[in-house]
Amino acid sequence: TLSITERIPLTHTRTNLFAKTWGSTRLANKIRLRRVDALSITERIKSRLRINATLNVLGQLFTLLSAQQVVGLLIARVLLVQGFSNPVTAAYGGVTASLRPLDIFIVQANTNTLFAHFLSLTSNLWLLTRLVRSGDDENSK
Repeated sequence: TLSITERIPLTHTRTNLFAKTWGSTRLANKIRLRRVDALSITERIKSRLRINATLNVLGQLFTLLSAQQVVGLLIARVLLVQGFSNPVTAAYGGVTASLRPLDIFIVQANTNTLFAHFLSLTSNLWLLTRLVRSGDDENSK
């Protein structure tokens, strides 16, 4: 079973994916069907990009917290294999002493999630700066 620190990033990722996909698709359809007034399109896109950036930052936070927990468990397992016994390991529900290949895949999945949030955040911020620059160019004319 997954611990709470492992479940939070997974839940957030699903919510993030749904919110970003649904919200962005809905906005794109409104623009395509011309249900959004031309003057507010830029502001609505900026708002959507800000929401997406906030979701990405929260996703990175949860993923980093999960990574700390996973790495802590792996360190506890390595120390147990070497014969180190500590009462703190009992708090993790009896950490098994052997490292499994699944442990490495969990670390890899966590790293992939963090990288995906980073790429999405960078693209959101890049698009946001492009919109701000284009808005400044239009205002200066």
